[in-house]
Amino acid sequence: MTEDARSASRILEQRQALREQHVVNDGRQLLGGLATCLRRQSLEEAGDAALRLLSGFLGASASGLFRFQAGRLTAVATLGATMPPGTRLPVRGLLQGLLQPSARPLLLTEVSQPWLQRDGHAGYEYFLPLVAREQVTGLLVLAGPPSAPVLSVSDQDWLDVLAPFLAAAWQEQVSGRAGRLPERWRKELEQLTPREREVMSLLPRGCSNQRIAEQLGIKEGTVKTHIEHILAKLRLEDRAHAAARAVELRLGDTGS
Repeated sequence: MTEDARSASRILEQRQALREQHVVNDGRQLLGGLATCLRRQSLEEAGDAALRLLSGFLGASASGLFRFQAGRLTAVATLGATMPPGTRLPVRGLLQGLLQPSARPLLLTEVSQPWLQRDGHAGYEYFLPLVAREQVTGLLVLAGPPSAPVLSVSDQDWLDVLAPFLAAAWQEQVSGRAGRLPERWRKELEQLTPREREVMSLLPRGCSNQRIAEQLGIKEGTVKTHIEHILAKLRLEDRAHAAARAVELRLGDTGS
């Protein structure tokens, strides 16, 4: 085994050990846990619980959920050695690029002056814009100590899925469900059959195919077929992306 392979193996072992210390240890559980939080409370109210789930899943030592409104960032919830909730921050420097609708996540692995981790020690910082319907509603930031394994590609993929989920929850909170969906979203819904909409509405809860089948009184194989049709019609990569899109289309129950 090469040194690179041994290093990769150690990182995976560290990540798994961290996850085994928490109830949530895979992405689907994480998605279901967040959906449960948001069914009961608004994102502001559920912010601490959401960060605990995310930090436990990723082994992050500090995390922050920031609302973007009127050109400013406001810390809604924070964990670890970082700024307190309620802190208002001007948008400048690297934040300006991160708060555009076309922004991509930013992973910093050489952190000499941490933005989030206020004790001066960070092995990485990960900035994730929260974008829904081409509008930036906030920013999720995670940091790990120097000894922590850097976020894997799989971790980053899950966070990419969760970003529109969280962003849509905030957007729903402001606009309410009574507002009309944009035309292009309505056209997406029109492609789905009533049963496909029912199946899709259960995905944000982290339900397995068996659980969806039990709730709808259909066969598990039928659920699998419906999900395949949903992915094909909406051009989505997997069920996790379908769950996030369900929230954007107001099929997923976010508790608003």
